[in-house]
Amino acid sequence: TTRLRETIDSLEERVTERTAEVEEGAQDLLRANAQLEGEVTERKRAEEEIKAQKNFTDNVIDSLPDTFYIFDPESGKGIQWNKTLNEISGYKYEEMSEYPPLHFYPPEEHQLIEEVVKTTLEKGRATVELNYIIADGTRIPFEYSTVLIKNAEGKPCICAIGRDITERKRAEGALERANAELELRVGERTAELAAANEQLQRDITERKRVEEEREKALYNMGERMKELACMYRVTNAGQTRQTMEELLQ
Repeated sequence: TTRLRETIDSLEERVTERTAEVEEGAQDLLRANAQLEGEVTERKRAEEEIKAQKNFTDNVIDSLPDTFYIFDPESGKGIQWNKTLNEISGYKYEEMSEYPPLHFYPPEEHQLIEEVVKTTLEKGRATVELNYIIADGTRIPFEYSTVLIKNAEGKPCICAIGRDITERKRAEGALERANAELELRVGERTAELAAANEQLQRDITERKRVEEEREKALYNMGERMKELACMYRVTNAGQTRQTMEELLQ
Protein backbone atom coordinates (compact mmCIF):
# COMPACT_ATOMS: atom_id res chain seq x y z
CA THR A 1 0.00 0.00 0.00
CA THR A 2 2.81 2.35 0.86
CA ARG A 3 4.50 1.60 -2.41
CA LEU A 4 1.30 2.13 -4.34
CA ARG A 5 0.85 5.43 -2.59
CA GLU A 6 4.36 6.48 -3.52
CA THR A 7 3.70 5.52 -7.12
CA ILE A 8 0.47 7.51 -7.15
CA ASP A 9 2.21 10.50 -5.57
CA SER A 10 5.00 10.25 -8.11
CA LEU A 11 2.51 10.11 -10.94
CA GLU A 12 0.60 13.05 -9.55
CA GLU A 13 3.84 15.00 -9.22
CA ARG A 14 4.77 14.19 -12.79
CA VAL A 15 1.28 15.13 -13.96
CA THR A 16 1.56 18.40 -12.06
CA GLU A 17 4.95 19.12 -13.60
CA ARG A 18 3.71 18.16 -17.03
CA THR A 19 0.62 20.28 -16.56
CA ALA A 20 2.82 23.22 -15.56
CA GLU A 21 4.99 22.64 -18.61
CA VAL A 22 1.93 22.45 -20.84
CA GLU A 23 0.49 25.58 -19.28
CA GLU A 24 3.83 27.35 -19.69
CA GLY A 25 4.01 26.13 -23.29
CA ALA A 26 0.49 27.30 -23.85
CA GLN A 27 1.43 30.71 -22.49
CA ASP A 28 4.45 30.77 -24.78
CA LEU A 29 2.21 29.72 -27.65
CA LEU A 30 -0.29 32.41 -26.78
CA ARG A 31 2.48 35.00 -26.60
CA ALA A 32 3.93 33.76 -29.90
CA ASN A 33 0.48 33.77 -31.46
CA ALA A 34 -0.16 37.29 -30.17
CA GLN A 35 3.21 38.40 -31.55
CA LEU A 36 2.47 36.71 -34.85
CA GLU A 37 -0.93 38.35 -35.02
CA GLY A 38 0.74 41.69 -34.30
CA GLU A 39 3.28 41.06 -37.04
CA VAL A 40 0.52 40.03 -39.45
CA THR A 41 -1.46 43.14 -38.55
CA GLU A 42 1.63 45.32 -38.99
CA ARG A 43 2.40 43.63 -42.29
CA LYS A 44 -1.14 44.15 -43.52
CA ARG A 45 -0.96 47.78 -42.45
CA ALA A 46 2.37 48.19 -44.25
CA GLU A 47 0.97 46.48 -47.34
CA GLU A 48 -2.07 48.75 -47.25
CA GLU A 49 0.18 51.79 -46.91
CA ILE A 50 2.30 50.59 -49.82
CA LYS A 51 -0.83 49.92 -51.86
CA ALA A 52 -2.25 53.33 -50.98
CA GLN A 53 1.05 54.99 -51.86
CA LYS A 54 1.17 53.09 -55.16
CA ASN A 55 -2.40 54.09 -55.96
CA PHE A 56 -1.56 57.70 -55.14
CA THR A 57 1.55 57.59 -57.31
CA ASP A 58 -0.36 55.92 -60.16
CA ASN A 59 -3.11 58.54 -59.93
CA VAL A 60 -0.54 61.33 -60.04
CA ILE A 61 1.20 59.75 -63.04
CA ASP A 62 -2.11 59.15 -64.83
CA SER A 63 -3.17 62.75 -64.23
CA LEU A 64 -0.06 64.13 -65.94
CA PRO A 65 -0.81 65.95 -69.23
CA ASP A 66 2.51 64.61 -70.54
CA THR A 67 3.22 61.01 -71.46
CA PHE A 68 5.04 58.87 -68.89
CA TYR A 69 6.91 55.74 -69.96
CA ILE A 70 9.37 53.51 -68.09
CA PHE A 71 11.25 50.78 -69.95
CA ASP A 72 14.08 48.33 -69.47
CA PRO A 73 17.00 49.54 -71.65
CA GLU A 74 18.49 46.05 -71.74
CA SER A 75 15.45 44.13 -72.98
CA GLY A 76 13.67 47.12 -74.50
CA LYS A 77 10.45 46.07 -72.80
CA GLY A 78 8.01 48.64 -71.47
CA ILE A 79 7.47 48.43 -67.70
CA GLN A 80 4.98 51.17 -66.84
CA TRP A 81 3.17 54.01 -68.61
CA ASN A 82 0.28 56.35 -67.89
CA LYS A 83 -3.22 56.68 -69.32
CA THR A 84 -2.22 59.84 -71.16
CA LEU A 85 0.05 57.76 -73.39
CA ASN A 86 -2.76 55.28 -74.10
CA GLU A 87 -5.17 58.11 -74.89
CA ILE A 88 -2.76 59.93 -77.22
CA SER A 89 -1.40 56.82 -78.94
CA GLY A 90 -4.73 55.11 -79.48
CA TYR A 91 -3.22 51.82 -78.28
CA LYS A 92 -4.85 49.76 -75.54
CA TYR A 93 -2.82 48.72 -72.50
CA GLU A 94 -2.46 45.15 -73.79
CA GLU A 95 -1.27 46.40 -77.18
CA MET A 96 1.27 48.74 -75.60
CA SER A 97 2.79 45.86 -73.64
CA GLU A 98 3.30 43.83 -76.83
CA TYR A 99 5.60 46.31 -78.57
CA PRO A 100 9.14 47.54 -77.77
CA PRO A 101 9.70 51.32 -77.61
CA LEU A 102 11.23 51.48 -81.12
CA HIS A 103 7.93 50.28 -82.60
CA PHE A 104 6.35 53.67 -81.93
CA TYR A 105 8.95 55.71 -83.84
CA PRO A 106 9.97 55.92 -87.54
CA PRO A 107 12.98 53.82 -88.62
CA GLU A 108 15.04 56.91 -89.47
CA GLU A 109 14.95 57.91 -85.78
CA HIS A 110 15.95 54.55 -84.29
CA GLN A 111 19.67 55.36 -84.27
CA LEU A 112 18.96 58.66 -82.52
CA ILE A 113 16.92 56.80 -79.89
CA GLU A 114 19.79 54.37 -79.30
CA GLU A 115 22.14 57.33 -78.83
CA VAL A 116 19.73 58.91 -76.34
CA VAL A 117 19.51 55.65 -74.38
CA LYS A 118 23.30 55.46 -74.28
CA THR A 119 23.59 59.07 -73.13
CA THR A 120 20.98 58.51 -70.41
CA LEU A 121 22.80 55.43 -69.11
CA GLU A 122 26.13 57.29 -69.08
CA LYS A 123 25.07 60.76 -67.88
CA GLY A 124 21.80 60.06 -66.10
CA ARG A 125 19.57 62.18 -68.31
CA ALA A 126 19.01 63.45 -71.86
CA THR A 127 16.63 65.50 -74.03
CA VAL A 128 15.50 64.76 -77.56
CA GLU A 129 12.78 65.56 -80.11
CA LEU A 130 11.12 62.57 -81.82
CA ASN A 131 8.04 61.81 -83.91
CA TYR A 132 5.66 59.44 -82.13
CA ILE A 133 3.59 57.22 -84.44
CA ILE A 134 0.07 56.72 -83.07
CA ALA A 135 -2.21 53.78 -83.91
CA ASP A 136 -3.61 55.35 -87.10
CA GLY A 137 -0.11 56.08 -88.44
CA THR A 138 -0.12 59.81 -87.72
CA ARG A 139 3.20 61.25 -86.56
CA ILE A 140 3.12 63.62 -83.59
CA PRO A 141 6.23 65.64 -82.66
CA PHE A 142 7.26 65.13 -79.03
CA GLU A 143 10.00 66.54 -76.85
CA TYR A 144 11.31 63.94 -74.40
CA SER A 145 13.23 64.28 -71.16
CA THR A 146 14.77 61.01 -70.04
CA VAL A 147 16.19 60.14 -66.62
CA LEU A 148 17.95 57.06 -65.29
CA ILE A 149 16.20 55.33 -62.36
CA LYS A 150 16.49 51.96 -60.58
CA ASN A 151 13.79 49.42 -59.77
CA ALA A 152 13.33 47.58 -56.46
CA GLU A 153 16.10 45.13 -57.39
CA GLY A 154 18.51 47.95 -58.23
CA LYS A 155 18.31 47.31 -61.97
CA PRO A 156 18.67 50.45 -64.15
CA CYS A 157 15.57 51.59 -66.02
CA ILE A 158 14.83 54.68 -68.10
CA CYS A 159 11.89 56.99 -67.47
CA ALA A 160 10.87 59.13 -70.45
CA ILE A 161 8.44 62.03 -70.08
CA GLY A 162 7.14 63.35 -73.40
CA ARG A 163 5.35 66.56 -74.29
CA ASP A 164 3.34 67.13 -77.47
CA ILE A 165 5.01 70.07 -79.25
CA THR A 166 2.68 70.22 -82.25
CA GLU A 167 1.58 73.77 -81.45
CA ARG A 168 5.14 74.87 -80.83
CA LYS A 169 6.26 73.38 -84.14
CA ARG A 170 3.35 75.07 -85.88
CA ALA A 171 4.30 78.40 -84.29
CA GLU A 172 7.95 77.88 -85.21
CA GLY A 173 6.93 77.10 -88.80
CA ALA A 174 4.77 80.22 -88.95
CA LEU A 175 7.64 82.28 -87.56
CA GLU A 176 10.06 80.82 -90.10
CA ARG A 177 7.64 81.57 -92.92
CA ALA A 178 7.15 85.10 -91.60
CA ASN A 179 10.91 85.60 -91.40
CA ALA A 180 11.36 84.21 -94.90
CA GLU A 181 8.63 86.50 -96.22
CA LEU A 182 10.17 89.45 -94.40
CA GLU A 183 13.60 88.63 -95.82
CA LEU A 184 12.04 88.37 -99.28
CA ARG A 185 10.30 91.71 -98.88
CA VAL A 186 13.48 93.29 -97.54
CA GLY A 187 15.38 91.83 -100.49
CA GLU A 188 12.80 93.14 -102.93
CA ARG A 189 12.81 96.56 -101.27
CA THR A 190 16.60 96.59 -101.26
CA ALA A 191 16.60 95.74 -104.95
CA GLU A 192 14.07 98.51 -105.60
CA LEU A 193 16.18 101.00 -103.67
CA ALA A 194 19.31 99.84 -105.50
CA ALA A 195 17.54 100.23 -108.85
CA ALA A 196 16.24 103.66 -107.83
CA ASN A 197 19.73 104.66 -106.72
CA GLU A 198 21.21 103.48 -110.01
CA GLN A 199 18.55 105.44 -111.90
CA LEU A 200 19.28 108.49 -109.76
CA GLN A 201 22.97 108.16 -110.51
CA ARG A 202 22.20 107.91 -114.23
CA ASP A 203 19.95 110.97 -113.98
CA ILE A 204 22.66 112.91 -112.16
CA THR A 205 25.25 111.87 -114.76
CA GLU A 206 22.91 112.84 -117.58
CA ARG A 207 22.11 116.16 -115.93
CA LYS A 208 25.83 116.88 -115.51
CA ARG A 209 26.42 116.01 -119.16
CA VAL A 210 23.59 118.30 -120.29
CA GLU A 211 24.87 121.04 -117.99
CA GLU A 212 28.40 120.67 -119.37
CA GLU A 213 27.10 120.76 -122.94
CA ARG A 214 25.01 123.84 -122.13
CA GLU A 215 27.99 125.58 -120.58
CA LYS A 216 30.10 124.60 -123.55
CA ALA A 217 27.44 125.89 -125.92
CA LEU A 218 27.21 129.16 -123.99
CA TYR A 219 30.98 129.47 -124.05
CA ASN A 220 31.09 128.84 -127.78
CA MET A 221 28.26 131.29 -128.28
CA GLY A 222 30.19 133.91 -126.26
CA GLU A 223 33.29 133.34 -128.32
CA ARG A 224 31.24 133.63 -131.49
CA MET A 225 29.72 136.85 -130.26
CA LYS A 226 33.16 138.20 -129.58
CA GLU A 227 34.24 137.29 -133.10
CA LEU A 228 31.16 138.94 -134.57
CA ALA A 229 31.73 142.06 -132.48
CA CYS A 230 35.31 142.23 -133.64
CA MET A 231 34.29 141.76 -137.23
CA TYR A 232 31.65 144.42 -136.79
CA ARG A 233 34.19 146.87 -135.46
CA VAL A 234 36.59 146.14 -138.30
CA THR A 235 33.87 146.46 -140.89
CA ASN A 236 32.49 149.58 -139.30
CA ALA A 237 35.99 151.13 -139.17
CA GLY A 238 36.54 150.35 -142.83
CA GLN A 239 33.27 151.94 -143.80
CA THR A 240 34.03 155.03 -141.73
CA ARG A 241 37.45 155.40 -143.37
CA GLN A 242 35.96 155.07 -146.79
CA THR A 243 33.41 157.73 -146.02
CA MET A 244 36.08 160.15 -144.79
CA GLU A 245 38.15 159.57 -147.91
CA GLU A 246 35.15 160.28 -150.04
CA LEU A 247 34.53 163.50 -148.17
CA LEU A 248 38.15 164.62 -148.56
CA GLN A 249 37.99 164.18 -152.27
